Amino acid sequence: MKPLHRNLLIASNLYRASALATVLAYLLADVANMVPEMLMIAFMLIVAYLIRAGFRWLKWMLLVWELYNVPAFIALVSKPWSGNTGTTVLLIIIEILQVVALVFLFLPRKEEPDMEPEDEEEQPADTE
Repeated sequence: MKPLHRNLLIASNLYRASALATVLAYLLADVANMVPEMLMIAFMLIVAYLIRAGFRWLKWMLLVWELYNVPAFIALVSKPWSGNTGTTVLLIIIEILQVVALVFLFLPRKEEPDMEPEDEEEQPADTE
């Protein structure tokens, strides 16, 4: 099995961190119905798993998801912070984590050169 690229590992870890921050945000918030929040946490953990599985189409789905969520995020940030400021700050951190993870998914994946020579001709000669 081919080792996972470093950018994918970083993106997956960022989505895991955003799921953890979502748990903290919903523990601080006064939420009556926990089902949508639990679904969102499950969605983020599934996305983190699929990133580690190496699905290339996932970055396009997440891009559409983020473009769909941008107006709601802008509305959240633009209105005066009333009530629980800690929850609002956590929601901003969650959005930043997800956008940075998306950037890592779109970064080009340069393959690192193999340091082992494949042919005997390429091997250095003994200097004895």
